[in-house]
Amino acid sequence: MSEDIASLEGIAAHLGGRTVLDDVRLAVRRGELLAVVGPNGAGKSTLLKVLAGVTPPLRGSVTLAGEGHRDRAAWARTVAYLPQAFAPYWRLTVRELVALGRRRGGPLYGFASPSPAGFDPIAALGLEPFAERVVQDLSGGERARAALAWALAGGTPLLAADEPIAALDPAQQIRSLELLRNLRDRVASVVVLHDLNLALRYADRIAVIAEGRCIACAPPDELVVGDILDRVFGLCFARVSWNSGTLLAPLPSSGTTGL
Repeated sequence: MSEDIASLEGIAAHLGGRTVLDDVRLAVRRGELLAVVGPNGAGKSTLLKVLAGVTPPLRGSVTLAGEGHRDRAAWARTVAYLPQAFAPYWRLTVRELVALGRRRGGPLYGFASPSPAGFDPIAALGLEPFAERVVQDLSGGERARAALAWALAGGTPLLAADEPIAALDPAQQIRSLELLRNLRDRVASVVVLHDLNLALRYADRIAVIAEGRCIACAPPDELVVGDILDRVFGLCFARVSWNSGTLLAPLPSSGTTGL
């Protein structure tokens, strides 16, 4: 069996008449947490939508679990997609929302993909105090955690999550990323992040998206030694060593460096 759970080959995508992805090639490995970073408008969200089968590419192909897929059921068996803006239509409690997430793997949708045995996403994300509250009545951070619990409940082998920790406080950001890292043997995750230091700390590899292209994909310790991140973000980063790796500290700059 291939070590890749998904791969994108030569992906091109348009949005609003402009090219947002251009010849993107990227593989997602089983058992990894892959962070996707890049400036605003670089194409990160579109990349996740193509991976999840939400947006068909203009050109190129997506392969899931070693097979090319085109039907919705095949995609849903493999990928749980969590968009930036997640809002259930019905007024559901957190417990009902997570139960609905488990139904993605039930007879209603024609396939079986139950949550891993012994895994409770409500407990894992510290949502017990809010389990009987309606999702729409929660704070933004609580809703974000409930949405992640919903995405993980279906037990798919791949999660594509677009900025799932953006609304969370630092403690909950760390808790969520530690959970995804600890679940890597059950679910590979592709996660869009804006905090580069969290990406360096928790990701197995980091894909750098800029101007619609994947210009690098490497482990954090390889990526941080070069100047790719400086050029992509138009900043000069100081590298600060600490006991678990390297941190980036942006320095004042009079201008951008560009790609």
